[in-house]
Formats: sequence, structure tokens, C-alpha cells
Amino acid sequence: MGKSVKELGVEDFVNAGLTVGEANELYGVLRDILSLSPPQPSHIWRHLVTLRALKPSFPHSLHQLLYYSVYHSAFQPQHPSLPLYCFPSLEHSKRSNLGRLMETHGPNLLGPSYKDPITSFPLFHNSTGHFFSRNFRFPLLNLQTAF
Repeated sequence: MGKSVKELGVEDFVNAGLTVGEANELYGVLRDILSLSPPQPSHIWRHLVTLRALKPSFPHSLHQLLYYSVYHSAFQPQHPSLPLYCFPSLEHSKRSNLGRLMETHGPNLLGPSYKDPITSFPLFHNSTGHFFSRNFRFPLLNLQTAF
């Protein structure tokens, strides 16, 4: 098994693809987060996300290193589930393909239950699965595909 998040250092971040400057900055942020109490995996990950310490431009290997290091002790068979790997902001989710589709058609499909793409995703997912024939046309209309 890999290192825990407390064992990571600048060299690990550089080996994952960051420049020395980026690695030092991330290491400082991570040390600040780890100094908070309690250092539970969910709190560490939430702080990393809230502080936007992980940038989309960083290599995937770095994101993966931090994710698996933060949840080092969580990869046990009895652990019920792990949190999402990526937490898009509401603004980013609204600009995604699915977010635009949900913003356009979500209020009509879900009525007053529709809030935004992140909050309403489980309801939207369930609805589209149960009413496939009704919803199949939306991607086709948005893709403007002609047959």
C-alpha cells in the first residue's frame, strides 16, 4: 500500500509531475491542513477542495496520489464507500454538457424539485433511467443530429 498523507513530501509531488515551486506551495498548504484537528480523511479532502489546492492543470498522477494518500486507511473491505474523486464547483457543473442539459430541461422534467445540476443530479439520474423513452430525445436535440 502507498504512503499516508502525513508521509508525503515535496519529492513525492515532484515525482507526480509538479514543478519544485508548485510542490513546495502544495506541501505548505497540506501541512497547514494537517495541523488542524481532527485530521480525519474527509476533513483533509474537504480542505484540499475548499482551498482549491488541487488545480485541474496538475497531472492526474498528483490528484490520484493525494486521493489515495488521504484515504490510505479507508481502503479496507469494510469501508462502505469513498467520496467522489472530483468536486466540481456549481459554476463549472453548470457549464458542463450534462449541466447545460439539466439547466435547460431539469425544471420541466423535475418541476419544483429541480435546484441545480449538483443538488438535483441524483433525482435527474433516477428520472432519466425510469423515463428513458421520454428523455431520449434531449441529447439528440442538443446534439442537433439528423438522421
